[in-house]
Amino acid sequence: MRALATLLVTLLLAACYEVDGPVVERGRRVEGVADGSYRRADGQVVTLAWDQTAGLYRLGEGGTVRVETLAGGLLLADYAAGRHIALLAAVQGDAVVFYMPGKDGAARLAKAHGVALRPGPVDRLGGSPDAVRAFLRAAAATSDLVESGRLERVTR
Repeated sequence: MRALATLLVTLLLAACYEVDGPVVERGRRVEGVADGSYRRADGQVVTLAWDQTAGLYRLGEGGTVRVETLAGGLLLADYAAGRHIALLAAVQGDAVVFYMPGKDGAARLAKAHGVALRPGPVDRLGGSPDAVRAFLRAAAATSDLVESGRLERVTR
């Protein structure tokens, strides 16, 4: 469990939110995200494989990711491995790029959607699943998103 927690924190430290439960119920395969190995900015390689029956990606290191398409081509991803991590992403060529709203924008959106935003090594969103989804969808529609991480494909 300690190794999993370390992986989770280092996976996308600044690029995600811890949430209380699933934010994507049934995921879909994303065009441009092929099964294979992807390198994080810290050099660690993670393996993704699509599981059609379950409607999710499986990570070779453990855990699953369900993905939903949002307006403007952004993706809402729900990573689950002992706890849930939600993040916004987009496919750019052979990379998956992660985004976060700026701190001020995130605080405004949290207030507007009735979500508690608690800063930490991994920021935490508290609230009903519907409120958290509304926050993330609204965040995806803002112009103040900044790149906060990426996975670069290393196998074809």
